[in-house]
Order: sequence, then C-alpha cells, then structure tokens
Amino acid sequence: MMEVPPINLLSRERIFPSSRSKSSNPQTVPLSVLDAAVAYFPSASGSWIFDRPHEEKVQQALSIESLCRSLREVLNSYPQWAGQLHWAPYNLNGGHTQRFRRLMLTYGAETDPGVELAIAHCPASLSSIVPDADGRRADNGCYDANQFSQLEVVSTSIPLALHNRTDYEGLPILIVQLTTFECGGISICTKFHHSIADAQTMINFVRDWAAVNRAMAAELEPPKFAHIYNPFELDNAAAGDIDTPKPDTELVQIAKSLPLHHYDYWASANGCPTWALPETEIPSALDPNTIEKFGTPLPWSTWDLSKPVSTYLIHFASQEIENMKLEAAKELGGVRVSHMDVLLSHVCGMIYRARGLQQDPEQVNLDVTFGFRQRVVPALSNNFMGSPITQAAVQMSGIDACDTLLGKRAVLIRSTLGKLNSSTIPALLHYYNHQVCAQRLWNTFLGQRTILFTSWHRQDIYNIEFATGATARCIGSHMPASDGCLQIMEADKSASGDTASSHWYDGGVSINLSLTTEAMNKLLKDPLLRKYKS
Repeated sequence: MMEVPPINLLSRERIFPSSRSKSSNPQTVPLSVLDAAVAYFPSASGSWIFDRPHEEKVQQALSIESLCRSLREVLNSYPQWAGQLHWAPYNLNGGHTQRFRRLMLTYGAETDPGVELAIAHCPASLSSIVPDADGRRADNGCYDANQFSQLEVVSTSIPLALHNRTDYEGLPILIVQLTTFECGGISICTKFHHSIADAQTMINFVRDWAAVNRAMAAELEPPKFAHIYNPFELDNAAAGDIDTPKPDTELVQIAKSLPLHHYDYWASANGCPTWALPETEIPSALDPNTIEKFGTPLPWSTWDLSKPVSTYLIHFASQEIENMKLEAAKELGGVRVSHMDVLLSHVCGMIYRARGLQQDPEQVNLDVTFGFRQRVVPALSNNFMGSPITQAAVQMSGIDACDTLLGKRAVLIRSTLGKLNSSTIPALLHYYNHQVCAQRLWNTFLGQRTILFTSWHRQDIYNIEFATGATARCIGSHMPASDGCLQIMEADKSASGDTASSHWYDGGVSINLSLTTEAMNKLLKDPLLRKYKS
C-alpha cells in the first residue's frame, strides 16, 4: 500500500435540518452523568468507505449532492445534532444535573452551531490505500493500518465543542466529512463528541442516514424516525435520592465493591505528563470540604508515551473462533462462555505474551467497555442516544494473562461482567451522580499493564447501504493509536460468501489493535496467533 497523499479540503459549511423553523424554539436538555464522565474522551468516529459503483443510479446515490441532501433530511429526526453543547451552570446546593461540569445540550435556537460538513478529495485510488476484504485477509490476515487513520476527518480547523474544556460557543458536536477519491470511490466519515454519542448511537444515526439516502435516491418518501432525546433517563435508573447533598453510604459501598477501577485524576499529578497536569488540579470553583478523599492515582509509570505505536487490523475467520470455543468447552466442561469471551481471551493472551509478562506475578488489567442500556430497569431502547458506557476491570496476574489455555480467562471475563447487572448498576449510578465532578474518576487507563477493549459486534455495520446493493469496501472505527487500545467488530459477511448466516461472527471478525511497535512485531510473529486456523 502506498502512503496516503495529502487530502485536500475543498469546502466546509454548517448545515441544519431541512425543516428547520425560522422561529426560535430552543430546548435545553441535561445530559446523563455518564455522558459527562466521557467529556474528555476522544471523539466517537467511524468511516464507511465505498468503491465506485458500476451502475449510474448507484453512482448518483453515492454522489456528494445526494449525500448532502439526505444528511439535511435525516437531521429532521436528529435536530439535537445541530445544537450547542455546554457546561451546566454550577450550583453547590442544586440537584444532580447542576453539579460541577455536568453537561447540557441546547438546540432549536437561532444560534445553533449546526453540523460541520466538510467536502474533501484524495488524489489517489482506494485500491492503493485500503485493501479490499480479500486483501485484508491475505498476509496471515494482518494489515498494517497505520495510514488508515489518515482517512479520518481532516477538517481540524474547526474543533468540536469543549475540545479544550472551555470553548464551546459556535462549535459543533458533529463533523461529517465526505471524501472522494481518484477512482470514483467515496468515504463517509462521522465524528461525534463522545458525550453525545457512543459507537451504538453513531452507528444508529449512520444507518438512519443511509435509509433516508436510499429512499431519496429512489425518489421515494424518506422515512421519519420518532427518536426521543432523553439522555437523562439513565440517571432516573439510579437507586436512592441523587439530589441530596450526600450519597447513601450503603449504595456507595455496593458501588465500590464492583469490579471497576476508580482512578482519581486529582490524585495523579506524580509522574503525569505536562499536557495532562491541568486535569490533576482541583477546580477552584469547588469547596474543598465537599471533596471525597483522594483515591487511587493513575499509573503513569506503566505507560511509556515515548515508544512508537503500531496499529494493525487482524482478521479471524469464523472457523477459528469456533475452534477457540470448542477448545474452551473441553477445558471447562459444562461452564458456559461465549464466542466473544474466548476470542477476547485469546487476544488478551497474545498481547500480554508479546509484552513479555509470562513470569510477572503482579496485576494486569483487561478493561472491558460495557453498556448500561440493558443493565437498568426498565431497560433502555437500543436507540437510546448518548454515551451510556463505562469500563469493567477484569484483573489477573501477568502469569495468568499469558496462559495459553483460553478457558480460565474466558470465565473470568464472563463472571466479571456478570457482576454488573440490574441489581448493582443502580447503586453505581447513585455513586456517580453524587460525584462533585463527573470527570474526576476514571475507570480505565492504557500502557504496558492494561488493555482497553471496546466492541462494535452485533451492530451489522456492513449491512448499512447508502445505495441499494452498495456494500462498504471497508469500515474504520478510528480508535486512538495508543498502546493497549483494542476494538472488535464483525467483518463483511459477503466476502466470506455467507450473507444469510445468523451469528455475528459468521463472516469473520476484524480486530483493530494498537500496541508499541516492539510488542506488535512480537505478536505478529507468534505462531500461537493462528493456533486455531483449520
């Protein structure tokens, strides 16, 4: 693959729902505590990359003109995406939505910043930059994706709201970039502020946009989506009273007993890099008497930021995953684990062996991002919008993390996540809502002793078609290229010839992994990587 040439930004504008009223009727919605907790996270981003279609009608459906028109139309169902994200006014004696650095979104006002739309062009063909599905399966199923990140949003002259914790007025919460290529292909990239959208929210939006685009290209009435934007519903699932000055001590005890890190940013100045030091300072607006005692500091000594990092896409065929499951079943007898459990166990072992921790008795972490939608009562809809996520801490010794057997780790992954359920999550939400600052506690980290895992599986992402019959050549998640970042999603089933299958892994699985270059090279050469290949 050739180096990605500079991508030329051709134009940018702010767009709004096509039915936007001239009269101002603003609404201000408080965001949930989890939305506020991820305010400092990198954006939620994804790219759907399409080859040039052969049919003229499909070419027209994937044209810049068609996509811009349908984007304005779908925003009628998502008017909040054009709105203004801002901090809620701080009130020491107010309710939970008025605590320090809680978030609000105002939309429907004349001053809405709109969605940033960038049009760009890459003077290269897709085939020279991104291999197709067969190409990504070649060379032992490992593809160097370091340059793939360059196809992400390049309209960096306009940052997202609160990118520096302060500036927000006139800044968007969503950037969309449409990039054409010399071959006639196109990339559709969305970049959300993480407080507004997790991966599921982003994917749901892209799926709805695609449905509108297909309908409009066929000159049909575009579908309408009756989505209700109530992110604060998540806070309503908290146990106890979250508006009182002090939390319920029994609920706090339950929350602190759960398998999560409670890293305290305010206790983490020692060893902290210069760029992160401001976050370790207690904000002057807070009363020191209201602050809970310091907790566990972030383990900066375990993350060497000077080491180069490599990013690879690694493909596992469905049969490999079935073979992992069969081996784990033999090892465990009747103990149930899922295909995701065993796949994650295998990848975890590969990573920690590549890091050289086979004889290390000290604790290492597999931090698993999990959602709250189905863990509260009543359960929230799959279309619930926001970032209702955090990370569970699956903890083991370096020795156990490097074990070549899958079963023990797979059971640990399943049992850890099983403790985060509808009986315990309400107490956790109570504890989080009573924090004086939602961004103080962190449930994850990166570096030599941690893997941060997130999943896009069961999202059926390759069935998102902006034009009938046009399947994406490749889909990118644009995870940060940081040591220990791991993301898993299903691969394109059409490439395996099994489009009618029912299991999420039937087309194979794509793993997006970033490690230090030294560790990555060891992992790629490890014969155990393909232990389960038939």
